[in-house]
Amino acid sequence: KQFVNVSTDKAVAPTTIMGLSKFFCELIVNEFSKKSDIEFSIVRFGNVLKSSGSVLTIFDNQIKNHQPITVTDKKVKRFFMSVDEAVSLIIQSSALKGKNRRFILDMGEQLSIYEIAKKMISLNGFSLKNKSNPKGDIEIKITGLQKGEKLEEELFSMSGKLLKTEHPMISKIDEELPRLNLENLFELLNENYSKNNVDFLSQLMKQSTDNDFEYFP
Repeated sequence: KQFVNVSTDKAVAPTTIMGLSKFFCELIVNEFSKKSDIEFSIVRFGNVLKSSGSVLTIFDNQIKNHQPITVTDKKVKRFFMSVDEAVSLIIQSSALKGKNRRFILDMGEQLSIYEIAKKMISLNGFSLKNKSNPKGDIEIKITGLQKGEKLEEELFSMSGKLLKTEHPMISKIDEELPRLNLENLFELLNENYSKNNVDFLSQLMKQSTDNDFEYFP
């Protein structure tokens, strides 16, 4: 009776294949919701603390092994939420009523990854090694942004806005989602998958950012 699509802030103006896949998941769910008796909803939020691949887990392992902490850029910021909080709010969002069933969880302010790294070094009883403290324990190495990586994430598009719900931690997203011809999409995906045409995904990503969906009339 209900289907909840767990999405991510990376689905907004996607710049990575992971973000693109989440973006199209949202579009697919949106199309199915128009012609099904199932109650579809989309829940979008940011990073989950201590989840698989979480930057905090990586930092924790680097500190335990007395390795330098690797941060891509001093200006990088991200949203964070605990596993318990995310799971609880996803479940509660499914109980909210209404036609617009696209939700955003309240993630608070984005946090500086560089400042988190400094704090984790201190909390583990070590000192930061830098130019002013060359005898410190652990240094922070700036590795540079990876391809497609953003300095900051967005939870909704610039043209969108948030609407309050009866839950203080859950908002509705009021933004225009492009229409999607599902038959055309799956045909193109199958065709390009069989050819191993990875460049096709880059083309999709550019179109999704430009709001130019010529492939899906």
